[in-house]
Amino acid sequence: MVGALIGAAGGAVFQGLSVLHVPSFLSALWAVAFQVLLTGGLHEDGMADMADGCGGGYDRERKLAIMRDSRIGSYGVLSLTLTVMARVSAIAVFPPSLAIPLLAATGAISRMVLAAVPLFLSPARPDGLASKLMQFSKPALWVCMLAGLGVAVACTGAALGFEAVLIAGLVVTSVVWFARRQLGGFTGDVLGATATLVECASLTFFAAIVSH
Repeated sequence: MVGALIGAAGGAVFQGLSVLHVPSFLSALWAVAFQVLLTGGLHEDGMADMADGCGGGYDRERKLAIMRDSRIGSYGVLSLTLTVMARVSAIAVFPPSLAIPLLAATGAISRMVLAAVPLFLSPARPDGLASKLMQFSKPALWVCMLAGLGVAVACTGAALGFEAVLIAGLVVTSVVWFARRQLGGFTGDVLGATATLVECASLTFFAAIVSH
């Protein structure tokens, strides 16, 4: 629900600015900026850290050490630039009247997948957010995912919602495979990167649908 509310807030910004005749790309940029403000850039930080670690580290230990470094490198900058541009470009083609439900669905989907990763990966470290997530039972994680699916379907309709979740599943599968090979498990940064990549994929899918 939190993800859906954050997405809906971004959609409201986009719709409101569109009513004021602000160009769509600029409206989309402010919508994304508002969402980042609400979340504190938590997922974006994870995206940048994972990109830096996996791009710059030569072994598992070095990758994990880089991911804990607060400094950002070239891989992190590139990942942030590309993912933000993907989100802004996708939202810019949304009809203003559909911005709120589509962004709410995207927010729900991109957060529900955070419960999926612990079902298939173990924590890469014995401490941190990843280890805390393992305290939740598998049924509880499945409930979280089903709740996210329900919100997505309520916002977009059954067919579109299920298709978007299927695409999200493909992204999660890819990230899980990559994290297992590169890190031997998942971390909080992996979760943030997963949410960011799923959001980009979902928005791209919705943009393709509304542009067809």
